[in-house]
Amino acid sequence: MCSNLRRTARRLGVLCHDSLRARKRYESSGPPPSLQARVDPTCVMLTATPPSEPNMEHPGALVGDAVFEQPDDGVDSVTVDGAEGVSEALHSDDILQHIMSALASLGTRELAARSAARQVCRAWREIHDLVVDRLEPRHLMVPSADFWGRFRAVHTFASHRCTQVTNDTLGLLRSFPKLSCVHLFGCMRIDEKGLQQLPIGLTSLQLSNCTLLNDDGLHAVLSCQPSLKKLELCWCAKISDRAMQAVQKCSQLTDIDLEGTFGVGDKGILQAAALPLLQTLGVAWNSRISDTGLRHLAATALQLTSLNAKGCSKITDAGIAALGELTRLRTLDISQCKQLTCGALASLRPLCSLTELNLRELRSLTNDSLSSLSGLMQLKCLNLAWCTRVNWRGLRHLSGLCDLTELQLAGLELAGADLPNETPHPLCILVSLVVLNIRESAEHDDAFLRSLAPLRRLTHLSVSRCGQITDDGIASIVRQFTRLEVLDLSWCGLVTDAGVASLTSLPVLRKVDLAYCRRVTTEGRDLLRQRAAPIELES
Repeated sequence: MCSNLRRTARRLGVLCHDSLRARKRYESSGPPPSLQARVDPTCVMLTATPPSEPNMEHPGALVGDAVFEQPDDGVDSVTVDGAEGVSEALHSDDILQHIMSALASLGTRELAARSAARQVCRAWREIHDLVVDRLEPRHLMVPSADFWGRFRAVHTFASHRCTQVTNDTLGLLRSFPKLSCVHLFGCMRIDEKGLQQLPIGLTSLQLSNCTLLNDDGLHAVLSCQPSLKKLELCWCAKISDRAMQAVQKCSQLTDIDLEGTFGVGDKGILQAAALPLLQTLGVAWNSRISDTGLRHLAATALQLTSLNAKGCSKITDAGIAALGELTRLRTLDISQCKQLTCGALASLRPLCSLTELNLRELRSLTNDSLSSLSGLMQLKCLNLAWCTRVNWRGLRHLSGLCDLTELQLAGLELAGADLPNETPHPLCILVSLVVLNIRESAEHDDAFLRSLAPLRRLTHLSVSRCGQITDDGIASIVRQFTRLEVLDLSWCGLVTDAGVASLTSLPVLRKVDLAYCRRVTTEGRDLLRQRAAPIELES
């Protein structure tokens, strides 16, 4: 049933596009002459344009009634899997709503078809508006509560650096009865006056880079949102420890992100740690968070499952040792914490539930220190990129991590020129790997790629800036990694059109990065684009 519905939706999109090639006639019952709403084919952009100035690029873009005429190719109905076609379905609001919902779930490639369906007639427009569940306006918003009220299914409103979103704009969000998530990134014209107009009952509020937001404003906002579960205040420069007292008003909070909020220190972390349901906390790039803050977490937030302390320059091994009490932690990011040493890894041994661990750019780590990770048997994702004192010898300590599926090793020298003859490379033991990043190494060459043959499950591979890899290495990739979906070959200057041509035989390859591959010509890139299943190129 689901597959049939999706096929119907796809064909309906084609039908709508064909119908819009025909002549359109607009009746006088559209929006007021002073404001004619135009829906861009991306289906996420709303602008205002006078009806006297129609958009000639998209002649069917004005909201209003349109005459549904038989397309040029004679298609007037679509038959799906033996059914009598969608012609009868188009008269049923329930069936049409299901079709529109299926069309909405197919992804960005069907957005234009979905927009075309909205423009066929007033009835279709109303059905379409019922199934829209997310709005991301990028231009002038229509200042009408009646207009926005048509989108009754909207649960998420997102705005990214939209300078036209103001305090008055936020008042219109009360038009959405099901709104639960508001994401405002870099909206620099809003303050507490606008945020107080948000509908009560939100579960997610993201206010990153809202530079006007201060302590008093946060107090006012959170006092009206007792159901809030997720709060994001990244890079809000005016937020301090005093503002974190307001967090106590939201007892349902499970997720708080304070990345780059430099005004919040250890006292603020103490307030956050007291939340009874807190599971996820982000304090990345905060130079005021110290070992004291981590001790507060370890003593209070025993239910914490995810902690991001990336780039916290005051954290030392003593703070990481305190985290050993958080036995429910599943995700931990302590990358780029410059004061950490090998002793920090020994403190991670009690965290047996860890599934993701980011140790990027901990340059004091050595091969022997990785032995502390051998007991983390549930680890799935490990980042050791730019831990420059680690090489192939350290990877031997990871041999028991049977569930490891993602390994980031950028900047490490792993080729193992001194590896004993006939000895398998330590990477080959990690046969569950799906994602492998071994970019930026002068040692990685064709022979090294051949030695990785046992990693048959790889779907994502990055060998960017590995300057010794040639077409022979590409041939090894094609022969060994038949499940490959994403391949990064950027800055591999010895790869030519011949190597690129061999990639066309990888059955599920969908994305290749060939940026700065100077020997790959336009003809070589076209070979990938012209394949039966086209490959997305980045170059």
